Amino acid sequence: MKVLLASPAWPPDRFANGIVTYVDAMRAGLEGLGVDVRVVTGRIEGSATDDGVVLLSGARSIPLITQRRVKRLSMRALGDDFSSIDIARRMVRTIHRLRPSFQPDILEMEESFGAAHRIAKKIDAPVVVRLHGPWFLNGDALGVPKDSTYRRRVELEGIAIEKAKAITSPSEDLLNRVRRFYGFALPDAEVIPNPAPEVDPGDHWKLAECDPNLIVYVGRFDRHKGGDLVIDAFASLAEQRTELRLAFIGPDRGLQISGSETLSLPDYVSMRVPDEGVRARIEHLGQISPDAVTSWRRRARAVVVASRFEVFGMVLVEALALGCPVVGSDVGGISEILEHQENGLLFQSSTAADLAEKLQTLLDDENLSVKLGERGRLDMERRFSRRAVAEQTKAVYERALAG
Repeated sequence: MKVLLASPAWPPDRFANGIVTYVDAMRAGLEGLGVDVRVVTGRIEGSATDDGVVLLSGARSIPLITQRRVKRLSMRALGDDFSSIDIARRMVRTIHRLRPSFQPDILEMEESFGAAHRIAKKIDAPVVVRLHGPWFLNGDALGVPKDSTYRRRVELEGIAIEKAKAITSPSEDLLNRVRRFYGFALPDAEVIPNPAPEVDPGDHWKLAECDPNLIVYVGRFDRHKGGDLVIDAFASLAEQRTELRLAFIGPDRGLQISGSETLSLPDYVSMRVPDEGVRARIEHLGQISPDAVTSWRRRARAVVVASRFEVFGMVLVEALALGCPVVGSDVGGISEILEHQENGLLFQSSTAADLAEKLQTLLDDENLSVKLGERGRLDMERRFSRRAVAEQTKAVYERALAG
C-alpha cells in the first residue's frame, strides 16, 4: 500500500503545529507496518533533505512578479473559493508529477477549505478526510468575524466531509459536533486518536528532578488556546506563592478582544498583572525546539493545557507521555483523554479561578502528582501507541480501497 499524507508544513521540529506532529507520528507508525508513505506539504523550512517529503506544486514556471499578478487576479475572480480551488489544483498537479515512481493508493488530508472534495474528483485514489479542526469550530474559538468568507469556508468544508470516501476523527466529541452542526449521519466515520510520542524511560518526569515552583504552559497566546487564562490563574497563585514561576512556551498571536483589535502577550500581562514582582516571574520563551520543550516539561511541577476548545490536544498527550502532572480544560478531546483525579485534573473551561484552584491542588499534593503522572504515562503507552493507531488507520484505508 502507498499512502500520501498531507501536512501544512515541514519539518516537525520547525513548526509547533498539531497536524504536522500527527503526520510525523502517523508516518512512522504506518512505515512500521510496511506501508510506503510520502508526505506532501506546501511549506518546507531549513536545509535538511528528506526523500519521503514532497513539496506541493506551485505556480507554473513563470516569473515571480507574474505569479503574484496571476494570484491577485485569481483571488478576485474566484472570491471565497480561491483557497479551495488553489489547494486542489496544486495537489492534483503534485500527484501527477509523482507518477510513475509513486502512485498513491490513498491520500489523507484535513478538511480545510473543502479542497478534498475537489481533489477526489480529479484523482483515482480514495481521499480520506482527517478531521483536524473544521472552521465552524476553530474559527469560532479564534473569534474571527462570521462574514461571507467565514460562511463559504464552512460550507465548502461541509461538502468535503459529506462526500469523503472515509472519515476519521481524533475524538468522539469532534465527530459528534460535526454531525450536529451539518446534520450529517456519517455512519462509517471512525474515531482514531492521534498517536502519542515514544519516550525513553530515562526521560520520564520524576518528582525529585522537577522544580517545585515551576508551572509550564505550551501553546499559542490567543483566545483559542487560553493563554490569557493561564496568565490570570498564575497571577492569582503568585500573590501567595512568592517563589512560583511560569514558563510560557509558544508564539504570541495576540488575544482578539473586539473585531480586528488584539492584545499582545506583553500588553496583556501589563494590564492583568499589576505587581511588577509577579510579572518578573513570567518568562515568555516563544517557540523553541521539541527537545527544549521536553526539557521544560520534565522540570515542571505542573503542566497546563487551557484551550477553550480542542479537537484532540497533542500538547496534552505529549506531556502525559512524559508522565507529567497535568491540569487541562474540560472541553473537546481533552476531556476524552483526561479523567479527573485519575490521570490528571480537569478545570472548568474559560474559568481562570478554577484553573488556579486545580493548580493549587497539584502544587500542594506531591503524592497526587506522582499518581496522576504515572497513570497518564501508562494510558498513553496502552491507548495511543504509534503502532496501535497506525493499525486502526490502515484498516480504514483498506476498507476505502475495497469500496
